[in-house]
Amino acid sequence: STKWRILFRHILPGVINTVLVLKTLSVGTLILTEAILSFLGVGMPPSIPVWGRMVSEGCLYLITAWWPTVFPGVAIVLTVIGFIFLGDWFRDHLDPRLCQTA
Repeated sequence: STKWRILFRHILPGVINTVLVLKTLSVGTLILTEAILSFLGVGMPPSIPVWGRMVSEGCLYLITAWWPTVFPGVAIVLTVIGFIFLGDWFRDHLDPRLCQTA
């Protein structure tokens, strides 16, 4: 029908870039939210290893052993920054306003 053709040929190509960038950036927010909840003890069940709980459990031994806290924290930071860079890369390569034609 005509409305589906309008949707897929005209509206969707203009919106898909923005949706893709927003979804990539929201993955970082979801990772941070899960890590915070797990750090507080209200996240995943204790049988599942998650970064937030690893940081929380490592805090007990921070004076004698720093690495059980630092390495999961660095993994969280690098993963979130990686998704931010991926979203920025998508924005740079998919945004028609940023494409320069010579």
